[in-house]
Amino acid sequence: MDVMGRGSVKLLLNGVNHVVAESQAPSQVQSDQCLHTRTQNLFHLWHRRYGHLSYKGLRTLVYKNMVRGLPQFTATSVTCTDCINGKQHRDPISKKSIWRATQKLTLIHADICDLECGDGEDDENEEGVSENENGKNIDGETCDEGVREEEDGSSEDEERKYGVDYTEDFALVARMDTVRMIIALAEQKNWMIFQLDVKSAFLHGELSEDVYVEQPRGYEKKGSEHLVYKLHKALYRLKQAPRAWFSRIEAHFISEGFERCNSEQTLFTRRSREGKVIIVNVYVDDLIFTSNVEVMMSKFKSSMLREFDMSDLGKMRFFLGIEVLQKSDGIYICQRKYALEVLRRFGMMESNSVGSPIVPGFKISKDQNGDLVDETYYKQLVGSLMYLTATRPDMMFVTCLISGYMTKSMEIHLQAAKRALRYLKGTVNYGIHYKKGGDGELLAFTDNDYAGDMEDKKSTSGYVFIMNSSDVSWC
Repeated sequence: MDVMGRGSVKLLLNGVNHVVAESQAPSQVQSDQCLHTRTQNLFHLWHRRYGHLSYKGLRTLVYKNMVRGLPQFTATSVTCTDCINGKQHRDPISKKSIWRATQKLTLIHADICDLECGDGEDDENEEGVSENENGKNIDGETCDEGVREEEDGSSEDEERKYGVDYTEDFALVARMDTVRMIIALAEQKNWMIFQLDVKSAFLHGELSEDVYVEQPRGYEKKGSEHLVYKLHKALYRLKQAPRAWFSRIEAHFISEGFERCNSEQTLFTRRSREGKVIIVNVYVDDLIFTSNVEVMMSKFKSSMLREFDMSDLGKMRFFLGIEVLQKSDGIYICQRKYALEVLRRFGMMESNSVGSPIVPGFKISKDQNGDLVDETYYKQLVGSLMYLTATRPDMMFVTCLISGYMTKSMEIHLQAAKRALRYLKGTVNYGIHYKKGGDGELLAFTDNDYAGDMEDKKSTSGYVFIMNSSDVSWC
């Protein structure tokens, strides 16, 4: 700003010269003067005047006439540096390892919050904190998603070794054939089926191995930073966590007088001399149970709620993506919601429906001269159809047929899979209805085609088991 005695004042604002007439030097000013500022970017000006209000907020003020004299303006590409500097910033977690192990078996990766575990032979103090045998902090290296950075710059997959870091990790789950059989039996006997859900199921599992974790960062005990914690119960993502949980709930059932079925390890039953019986089936953290006496179900529910942190879901309505409707005339199961999700996922909601999942008499071959399709997309489609067969025996044959071409999938295989989706489009409400009553007779039917495969001339066989006029198992 240039001021030379009495006269005009020239202001340079945003590259534009402004002249204020009839001004005086600061020492000679007799009265207050009001200077009017101008800018070419009205949005940026009012953005700062209103405390860095967003463009959407300013437009709201204009449209609703909340501010008198507020001009019309449009959005600008100019970035407000004050807004950028005012936003919070968090440094990303480093993916490269900065710690190194000094001895073999020094670490057992716990896979929880990037914590590391110490040697299993350390002594534990009264607070559950153990000390490393060499008295040093168990730093070692931080494993990021099972990938370890080597000294020569290369990386390799780091897998916890069987027999060293864990023993058995296989966890039993209920088979869908068993679930359908329980539904059919309950409906024949006119029993009700109820459902329980375990909260944080894996945290109830008790470990048989010695697993140590480092103290959480930011919560280290002062003066004892080199000590580690010993785990008494399992954590999520531990390989032995599912097995530990099932062993825990199995032990509870045995202590309550249940007997485990020899042919189905997740099925438990308890009988009394008066003929009272209760049946329980376990699928990880979901439990379904039924009985011929309501008192037994109430006692079982109360014992489970005392032992574990559980949610009482009441009557069985939705189990593993299967919709269950318990009505007066029977139990109806279907996968309508999941079927609609499959159609929406693969863009077949607007397709025309067909009357059969596969063209009668159609034979699928490898088609070496055909066009290759995306194998990942094809596998996802076939996998979705596989889960639909839990309540759709009519789609079992075509699903098994197209599942034999997961590798080198051709256009003809994809067309066959999409035809199955078109059939699904017109039959989303299909399911299985288990009627009340009946004599409980179990019937089985089987059939095969002799040397029907076009490549290796193998036969294709299938079977279905029917109880009370409803399917319970098929292949």
